[in-house]
Amino acid sequence: MGRWPAVLGWITALVVAGAVVGGIWHVGGPFAARRAKLDAERVDRIVELVWAVRQHFDEGKQLATSLDEVDRYLWGGSDSRVDPETSRRFEYRKVGEKQFEICAVFDTDASKERRGYSTDAEFSALYQHRAGRQCFRFTVGTN
Repeated sequence: MGRWPAVLGWITALVVAGAVVGGIWHVGGPFAARRAKLDAERVDRIVELVWAVRQHFDEGKQLATSLDEVDRYLWGGSDSRVDPETSRRFEYRKVGEKQFEICAVFDTDASKERRGYSTDAEFSALYQHRAGRQCFRFTVGTN
């Protein structure tokens, strides 16, 4: 009976360690969670920018030429114009009289997950972003 408790203890320790390692591998660990959280913040900031550009258009009937023009409509102030990790500005450009694009660099691929949901097709594409540089086209004045 002397060896069995020790062997059983080692087996239990190995099973527990395997479960911990397997759990971290399955969810990606704290680094993956941080990357996903940063991407969620990027999405939130882009949504805020879209609404600010639309508000600017509704008041002046012209698209903003740069994101500097929409500061007063941003809840998060000028911080909303920049990536939460790199502090680089999101790219913005007019692509037509009533269309614009906002581009950002994402760390994770959300296209296989359901991180966010919107019935608006423009925003659905944003919530289902892929890793890397992605651009999203939006339209104003459709109300």
